[in-house]
Amino acid sequence: MMLKSKVALCLIILLFSCKDDEGLGECALIDCAAQTFALEYVDVEGNNLIANNYYSLENITITKDGEQLNFGQQQGDEVVYFFVAGTNGSNTYNIKLNDTETDELILDLSRIKSDLECCGPYFTVNSSTYNDETIEIAEGQNSFIEKITIVKP
Repeated sequence: MMLKSKVALCLIILLFSCKDDEGLGECALIDCAAQTFALEYVDVEGNNLIANNYYSLENITITKDGEQLNFGQQQGDEVVYFFVAGTNGSNTYNIKLNDTETDELILDLSRIKSDLECCGPYFTVNSSTYNDETIEIAEGQNSFIEKITIVKP
């Protein structure tokens, strides 16, 4: 009886101490929310420039270090969403609004330590500029969407 207990204990230790290299462990069970920014473009009167078709979502692209960032859009959205890709410090994002207009967003980021090693990284925005002007970032409906309102002349 003592031998069976020791063998069972050894098997349990082996099962729970093995690292899962195939991605089928705990991380596969966790649904991570991506840290997302929403860019809202308005004119000086507060009219949304995507809703009134001044800018078209189909033409807008966002790149960082020459690589296009993925963002999820749905027809009827009046903001441009993009998922944060960056490192600690200054991160430059180029936003191509149309064939003749490309803007620059610079976010100074600090990585937040996460208890979930499967998710993230997540960042705090220390400062932000859009076309060399300091801008404020408002936290959205949940902590993973932060809204940036850009007033275009």
